[in-house]
Amino acid sequence: MSKSDIWMPLYIGDYLADTMRLSTLQHGAYLLLLMEYWRTGPLPDDDAELASIAKLDHHTWLAQAPLLRRFFRRGADGLLHQKRADAERARTAEISAKRREAVRLRDAAKAIKTRSNADHVIPHARCRATATVTVSVPAERRGKAARDPSGVRDEFWSEGLAAFRRLTGRPDAASRQFLGQLLRGLRDDCAAAMVLLRQAELDRPGDPAAWLLAATRARLGGPAGEHPLSRAAQMRRVAEIFNHTETE
Repeated sequence: MSKSDIWMPLYIGDYLADTMRLSTLQHGAYLLLLMEYWRTGPLPDDDAELASIAKLDHHTWLAQAPLLRRFFRRGADGLLHQKRADAERARTAEISAKRREAVRLRDAAKAIKTRSNADHVIPHARCRATATVTVSVPAERRGKAARDPSGVRDEFWSEGLAAFRRLTGRPDAASRQFLGQLLRGLRDDCAAAMVLLRQAELDRPGDPAAWLLAATRARLGGPAGEHPLSRAAQMRRVAEIFNHTETE
């Protein structure tokens, strides 16, 4: 069952302001038309089908149709459109798409981390075949392992940059500088950075830059041994990013 089958936005004040002259019968028919619109999109410009949707017999529908049709306009596609309903359906579809993208990027970040961790473990030559030991890997190699071959880095510097500019209104150069510092704070993990940017777009925090820095701080504060820097060094890095951003 899709979300459109169980939920529909209804702005009570706006609805009542537009429908003050409707009778009880007309209210019921109009709401049924709106529900069908929400589920399936623009309505057919056919009195028989509209009567069926409104649960009215054909004669009763024809008597009410002149008033109810005023809430819709016939589009170039031959269907009945309503501007507010189209806008709400488009907005909801955009939010759903962003949430799906955030989930995709989160899963991509997990996959990258799994592959990166796998690169840090090698078989011990003198032990049984099932035994492994963890070895230290240079920071440069860790950075290369974190890069996603599927194009997340390009996506970060295109869609991620555009999202940050929409959130903050900062010019391109300042936005690039901030995101570059943020990316360094996340150990060059573009997928993780995209997850944070998508979440910021959904949450719309009052201060997006500060929100992103706080989210980075939370990621840096993971279990002991997860990050190559000490906890104190992690906090110093986040503070450097924050202080530098505040002076722009």
